[in-house]
Amino acid sequence: MRRLIAPFAAFVLLAGLALTQMPAQDAEANQKIDFTPARIVSTVEPIYPPNVLAWGTVVMEVTVDEKGGAPSEVKILSGLPGLAKEAERAVKEWKFAPARLNGAPMRTTVPVAITFSRGTFPPAP
Repeated sequence: MRRLIAPFAAFVLLAGLALTQMPAQDAEANQKIDFTPARIVSTVEPIYPPNVLAWGTVVMEVTVDEKGGAPSEVKILSGLPGLAKEAERAVKEWKFAPARLNGAPMRTTVPVAITFSRGTFPPAP
């Protein structure tokens, strides 16, 4: 076992020296990347569906357009169908500030979760 330690230590030392001798990355690769994620500007509250007697959370993936920040696509990941339909309707009316990469707006996908709870039931007639 002791006979293996010295060669292994020498290998590690030489590998470390080889890494320090690697050429520097080119200037373009060292540029700083400035990324600002999309953010919500305004929301529309979902209306609790009168024909649904359950509650829960609807999780969606929302694609935010680079032009104006409108949701261009909403994908339901989980949630009860009756609640998901209303959550999707509400999120399609939300307004976002688009994400920016080095100052230029870009299309991104953001997660959104809307929770319907017992407190959001409409009042009884």
